[in-house]
Parts: sequence; C-alpha cells; structure tokens
Amino acid sequence: MTDGTVKVRNLSKRFIVVEGDDGANYTVSTRSTVGPKAQVGDRVSFDNDPDETKGKRGKNIRIADYA
Repeated sequence: MTDGTVKVRNLSKRFIVVEGDDGANYTVSTRSTVGPKAQVGDRVSFDNDPDETKGKRGKNIRIADYA
C-alpha cells in the first residue's frame, strides 16, 4: 500500500494523478476508486500496479482515513 496526495483529477479522461510519498507520480483510473471520490489535495492510499509499461500506476485508490 502506498500513500500520497492527489495532484490532478481529470474526469473527462477518467484518471487521477497522485504524488506518492516516495516522490513519484502515479496514474490511477477513477474506475478503481474505493469509497468516496478523491479530490485534489486529498491524502489517499492505493495499491501499486506491477505493470509499469505506461509508467507508474496505482489501483484501488481510497481516501487515507476511509475504512
């Protein structure tokens, strides 16, 4: 599980860009959101997607305090 902050939320293209605490940027599909939708500036947690053919990706994004 990786933590970070939402930097960009593009609903028309259905993706979120998260700046991870490790300094890397991760692209996460809005379709893989668990619980309430994350907004720009929200602290989030997500799983790393091992397929990095298109850059660093995440999945199962959730607001950090959401159970």
